[in-house]
Amino acid sequence: MRYAPRYKDHINSPVTASKVLTLDYIVRELAPRTDILKVLNIGSYDFPQHVGHTGTLEFSKCLKTNFNLYPEYYKSVHEQLVQKFGEDMLNPNKIFLLVAMNSDKSYELLDKKYKTNWGHGKIASHSQGERARQIANLGVVDGIVLFDGERASDVIKAYQPNVLTKGGDYVVEPDDSSDDHPHIDQEERKLVEDIGGSIILMPLGVDANGKSHHSYQHIRYLAEKHGFITNNNSGKQ
Repeated sequence: MRYAPRYKDHINSPVTASKVLTLDYIVRELAPRTDILKVLNIGSYDFPQHVGHTGTLEFSKCLKTNFNLYPEYYKSVHEQLVQKFGEDMLNPNKIFLLVAMNSDKSYELLDKKYKTNWGHGKIASHSQGERARQIANLGVVDGIVLFDGERASDVIKAYQPNVLTKGGDYVVEPDDSSDDHPHIDQEERKLVEDIGGSIILMPLGVDANGKSHHSYQHIRYLAEKHGFITNNNSGKQ
């Protein structure tokens, strides 16, 4: 079965239902493929969506595109990805963008364990079905999988992504983290890097006035310190 039946009752849009995938489907149909670049993005994607969310997903699908907004950044990322995967694999029609999204159960677990209060007074502002429906209706997203745990480890193991993308408000190294810039989950990072995948921090787009989001300045600082992407080992898939 392609989509997860336990989420189907919450997702009444045919478009959304067709994009919500099971781990079994991912293992069987996506993980073995070598004709696509498997890109994974992990997030809760609670409402309201903003340019940071949609921009990160757009950039994740368009790794080959020369965005005028960040020419230096994308030139460096593009060159390193070409070296690793080859030019042809960076075409948007070769990229499968899978979004791993926290389910309602995952929200409850994190709220109970860390007292996150993510939903401003509720476990989450919107249900998993509402969140999945909005993300599914973005044309750049090819698939969605909801995970119930604290992290998306099972999704990474199932999908075997070539690239993990995160928003530019994150950092990779714990030593670089701060209240404004948390580090990415280190277990998820290890799983991705152990299979030879790369981690890319994505700029969060522009603000309402068309100015560069502060995350780009943050990424630029990290790039000068560590390089633009992690685990840039040579060799094509």
